[in-house]
Amino acid sequence: MDNSNVYRIDFGEIHPDKKTLTAFNKKFSMYKHAGEQKAKPENCMLCGKKTVSFCNSHSIPQFCLKNITTDGKTKTLNQAIGIDFMPYEVGLNRTGTFKLICKKCDGTFFADYERADYYYEGKSLSNTLLASIATKVCLLEKYKARQQVGMLEEVPETAIFDFSNMGNVRMLDEKEDDIQLKYALAAMMSANNGYKLFIDHYLPYTVPLAFQGQLNLICDHKGRIINDIFNFSPSYRIEPLYACVFPLGSGTRVFVFSRNDGFARYARFYRWLKSLSRRKCLDVLLKLIIAYTEEEYFCPDLPDSIFNNPGFKELACLANLNLLFDPDLTSLTTKSIVSEFTINNFPDIPELMSRNYSVEVLRTIDG
Repeated sequence: MDNSNVYRIDFGEIHPDKKTLTAFNKKFSMYKHAGEQKAKPENCMLCGKKTVSFCNSHSIPQFCLKNITTDGKTKTLNQAIGIDFMPYEVGLNRTGTFKLICKKCDGTFFADYERADYYYEGKSLSNTLLASIATKVCLLEKYKARQQVGMLEEVPETAIFDFSNMGNVRMLDEKEDDIQLKYALAAMMSANNGYKLFIDHYLPYTVPLAFQGQLNLICDHKGRIINDIFNFSPSYRIEPLYACVFPLGSGTRVFVFSRNDGFARYARFYRWLKSLSRRKCLDVLLKLIIAYTEEEYFCPDLPDSIFNNPGFKELACLANLNLLFDPDLTSLTTKSIVSEFTINNFPDIPELMSRNYSVEVLRTIDG
């Protein structure tokens, strides 16, 4: 791949000494807290009422997270990336949370969303349920964008890197999130089918990870562009897929959906995915989740060998590429990254959604 026009920094594994780590954590915590404070709006983003105390809302149903926790904790992707100043484990109350809505809205808008029985085998996933999932995802993405912009505003001008353009990119991301959130809320309130179910599998065992989020695919299995992330035309919209891996205790629901009006962009990818065996389909979805997102959480009972697997580490680092843009955003091109995100080029990784890695098997081994 030609990287000559890419300003890209892959920081790789970072294992500082204890003194440096302590100093960094102190500084990072200060920036993060400032970002969290700046991310909070004055009004609930659903009902619009002025809010003093925002709900600590989860972006993955709590009943799913509880099915993979050990001692109240889940494991993050950070262990695979190998950066010591980011937490390898996180408590349930900090797992995929955001603070943008009031407690009343969290309870009323997402009452069905938090019911495990709505995801059991044979249960139809209604448009309202899919819309509520999309709403949660969009709220989380919006919160992350606001938080990161707030953090970057705290970084001193004397910092080694100029993060100003990164902040500009995150503000553009928030505008995209607003578009998707508006659509999701309209679909939740409407009897119309706003979303198309892409893939839906029920597994009779509990997989050791939970996930709910957007997959903004850059290209498909053959490298054909799906979302041109460098098209800044006001009329161009990134079309996300929404993917969920919900461990239910005695089984797991894995499903993917898209907006009805955005499905055409994924049509070829959809036909290819549907042609695969269930095992291969789950393997592809797992790779996409690892490569594109940071919102997956793992059962701590998984052995360290999983996170040290070379292919797993490679995909995890794709999700955490540190891309620095020049002022006019012309240094990075679609061509320069499409090879890395072509699905057929992804490395092999452990099949974590197979029965061999189920929570039941892991805890039998540990026991």
